[in-house]
Parts: sequence; C-alpha cells; structure tokens
Amino acid sequence: MSINQEVKQQVIALLQRGQRVRAKELLQDKFQVASDDAEKLVQAIELEHPRAKTVPPHIAEQMTLVKSQAGGCIVLGLRTLMVFFFIFTFAFYAIAIGLLVYFNNYIGNPESITGTVVSVKENDSGSQAPVVEYTWNNEVKRYESTMYSSPPDYSVGDQVALLVNPENPDEAVIDSFTERYMLSTVFGGVGTFFLIFSIGLLVISRKIKRSLAGSQ
Repeated sequence: MSINQEVKQQVIALLQRGQRVRAKELLQDKFQVASDDAEKLVQAIELEHPRAKTVPPHIAEQMTLVKSQAGGCIVLGLRTLMVFFFIFTFAFYAIAIGLLVYFNNYIGNPESITGTVVSVKENDSGSQAPVVEYTWNNEVKRYESTMYSSPPDYSVGDQVALLVNPENPDEAVIDSFTERYMLSTVFGGVGTFFLIFSIGLLVISRKIKRSLAGSQ
C-alpha cells in the first residue's frame, strides 16, 4: 500500500507528539483498513523514518503538560496586557472627547473677529506661542495662546481669526485646527494606537490558544 508524502508527514507529526492512537485512526480513515493493518502501516513509517519513533507515553504526557502550562501562561499574559491597554484606550478616548466638549463649551456660540499678534511668549524648550490683541465693543482685550510651536506659527503683526464668546468676551481662541482640535486629536490618536495594539494581542492570544488545543 502506497502512502503519499502528505499523509506520512501527518503521521510522523502525530507520532512525535506521542499520539500513536490518533496516527492509527488517521490511517484507518484514509485507507479504510482495520486497526491491525493501520498498526503495521505505522510501524512501516517508523522503520522508514526513525525520527518518527513514538515518544514513551509518560514522557509525551509530561511534554504536553509542560507545553500546555507554558502556553496557558503566555495566553494569560497576553490577555492581561490586552485588558491593560484597553483601559488606556478608553482613558485616552475619554480625555479626547472631554477636551473637545470643553473647548466647544468654552466659547459658547462664538463670533468671529480679527485680532493682531502683538508679541510671542517662549517656554523653556524655546517653542513660542502668540499673544493676540483684539477689540470688543471698543475695548482692547488680549488672548494668550497655550499652543507652543517651533518654529512659531505666527509672527508679531500677523492678523489672525479669533472666535470670541459673546457672553464673556474675555474668552477667545484662535480659529485654527491646532488651537481648537490638536489636543483632542493627539489623545484620540494615542487611544487608537492602544486599541489597535489591544486587538493585536487578542488575535495573537486566540491563535496560541487554538494551536495548543490542536496539539492536545
């Protein structure tokens, strides 16, 4: 009886894992032979491929147990990391949404006006943020940005669009993506990174778990 190479490799793999019974069942299913004939086929494969010698049952059992325990620890570790990063995901998303809501509420239903950059302030790292003066009801007011950049986004004398809260004209913000949405975008981006990383850990842990289940 001729056994193709694919079936031989499957039998060899089962024998090396100490699963002689499953190897015989595979041959019985493939060739519709009795148990004794399947045993002879197994023996023939063992003679042809010495590396297929069956591991003693007690050793195979110990090997399976060690592999299962090690794999279980890995899966548990990956799942723990996944939960950890999921928590970070929700935390950063919550901060991003909170910042977005805060800035929208901060300026209420704003009115758009034009202000002038009168100076720049510098932090310890050398980055700069603009100081803008604007006029509201003939009263000069000042807005100091908290968004530093290097090189600076604005120079003294630049005209910039401002959004002013009409109910409290001392509350204003430069009408730009950086001023209004940058912080929430950064926190949302970090949250997305953690989400993708968490999903990756989940996929890997499931693959390891399926692999362990298939080898038993």
